[in-house]
Amino acid sequence: MNITINEKPYRLKEDATIADALKEAKIENQFGIAVAVNNTVVSKTGWEKHTVQDNDNILIINAISGG
Repeated sequence: MNITINEKPYRLKEDATIADALKEAKIENQFGIAVAVNNTVVSKTGWEKHTVQDNDNILIINAISGG
């Protein structure tokens, strides 16, 4: 199946989860990030359960502290 992560195309196996997509995109440090699938935020507790679909658009945002 084909998906997009932060505007880059990726190919995943059927029944892949958000966690699988993060691994495919080589996002290893998952602290301080938020994930939205098709403009809907998915909580971190749901990443292992939420199955992505063909043509899903995943947006990953890094939280950065500062002042």
